[in-house]
Amino acid sequence: MRKMEQGTKALIMLRDSILNGDLPAGERLLELALVERLQISRTPIRFALDRLADEGLLEKINGGYAVRAFTRQEIRDAIRVRGLLEGMAVRMAAERGPLPEPLQAARQCIQDLELVIANQSSKKVDVESYLSINRRFHQALIEMADSFVITRMLNSICSLPFASPNSFVMAQRQVGDIRQVIFTSQVQHRTMLEAIENGEGARAESIAREHAELSLTAMRKTLEKPQLINKISGMELLKLTEDEIPEHSRS
Repeated sequence: MRKMEQGTKALIMLRDSILNGDLPAGERLLELALVERLQISRTPIRFALDRLADEGLLEKINGGYAVRAFTRQEIRDAIRVRGLLEGMAVRMAAERGPLPEPLQAARQCIQDLELVIANQSSKKVDVESYLSINRRFHQALIEMADSFVITRMLNSICSLPFASPNSFVMAQRQVGDIRQVIFTSQVQHRTMLEAIENGEGARAESIAREHAELSLTAMRKTLEKPQLINKISGMELLKLTEDEIPEHSRS
């Protein structure tokens, strides 16, 4: 296997280990231990560690790396920044004119999401299909703007699992009626795309920022129920600040 392929393999394996809690927040990552654990040489391991530090999942300490913990405020900030950046992207797309291919892809996503919603029952929603289509829709929004800078910044923010466009769905499926939040999200999808097509940049931006608030609301509800936190990928990295730690847990 070539070094680049090994580096990608190491990156995927380490990222998965962090997000599923196998490597908890605060744990120091030692190259030699990772070589033995992953059965991959040191050069690809270094590549993976550097990339994960760039993504924000690791932090550099004393010449090495440790798994990063996140506060609730940082989670809120990440979601809001994603909303701001997506707002800029859709405004650019509306004012400059959206690229045709991603525009058509977004239209198709709207139709596909309508089918998912139409086929949902009172007790069951095809969440996995929704997540897949929703991910494609948000990617199309970014591509419509045709901005390298916005794309790079959004990809960086969305590499944090709780900041991704799908985070609100993954949270809401644990704490409430997911059908209502999916319906609300789809209304915003349609109106946002209409605003882009009509060249209404300010309106498109406003809807995109409001859309991100769905994630904040769902995350807030989830964080109010600590027993649900480990059901969402990456939320094991949550660090409670002093005023959030229950009295009986303080030393």
